[in-house]
Formats: sequence, structure tokens, C-alpha cells
Amino acid sequence: MAEFNELKRALRRWVHEAVAHLTSGPEPDTTQDLRRWQRDSDGVFRERERWVRIWSHSQLEGLQQLPSWQAVEQALQDDQRLRAQLNQLVGTAYGSSQLEVERVGRMALPIPDEIGDLNAVFKRRYGELDRFLAAQEIEHVIVWSLPGLTSSKFPIKLEGNCSGPGYRVSLRSFRQGRLGRDSGPPW
Repeated sequence: MAEFNELKRALRRWVHEAVAHLTSGPEPDTTQDLRRWQRDSDGVFRERERWVRIWSHSQLEGLQQLPSWQAVEQALQDDQRLRAQLNQLVGTAYGSSQLEVERVGRMALPIPDEIGDLNAVFKRRYGELDRFLAAQEIEHVIVWSLPGLTSSKFPIKLEGNCSGPGYRVSLRSFRQGRLGRDSGPPW
């Protein structure tokens, strides 16, 4: 990890300054996050709402004005591997997004409920960012819940639009209630 030491140092300074700025302002907003499937006491999975606290959009917009942000931008520009990824589409055939400087910062920035142990959260978030930026390939996995699926034989070969090399239902995925595509790029 820490393939990009200058970026790590710059982001750490910026995250600490950003959190101090954010916590000195108004209370975070509360919003509905992605719904999740949760098993109820009767054993049935049901879709549930999930509420999370987030930083207000107006507060986030001002974080690039903090003095420490310039060092983050400079670290991204100074490293040839990072500079080559900026403002490029990153993703898979199923979806991609442009990697912008602000997005890199937000990937390292904790949400309000994570700031209790800022150093540990930064280590985890930066570690994920570092692995992403240093990756040589992107793995694509699709997961479907298959409640009630039974079979005497695993893996199960699928037919139709999702058949082909790399698709499987393994015993492990069955026990975990998920269907996945083997590792590797989707193209």
C-alpha cells in the first residue's frame, strides 16, 4: 500500500483540515441511503430503508478552498501515473465515471459518523483509494439474491443471456445467497 506517498501525506493534511472545518459548521444533513436487504426474525429477506448522516453539499463545495487542498492537486499532477488517470473515464462496460480531482478527495473524506477515529478511518479509506489508483485491472462482480434456490449439484451452469465463460453459482455463493461472475475484467 501507499504507492503514492505524496498524495497520502497531502490528503491526510487536507482531511484533517476539512473535518475541522465541517464540524465547526452546521449539523450534517440526514438522507436516505441505498436500500438494503435484511433478514427478519421469520427468516425472510425484506428491503429496508437506511438513513445516513452526510455533509451538506454547500459545505463540501468549499473544501477545495482550504489551504491544504493545493497540495492534493499538486500531488496528483506531479505523479505521472495519477496525472494520466485524471479526467478519464474509469469503470467497466456496465458503467464508468470520470475521475476528477474533487472525487479523489471525497473518496478519502469520512462521513460524519466516521470521524470518531479519524486516523483509522483515513487509513482504511486511503488504502482503498490507493489500491484503486494503483490497480492494473478492474474486477467486475454482479451479485443477485436467489431466495429459495435449491440444487443437489454445484456449481450451477446458467443458460440464456448470462451464460458463457465465467458465470457460476458456487456452493459458497449459494450459502451466502448470491450469484457472481468469476473474477476478471468483463471484456
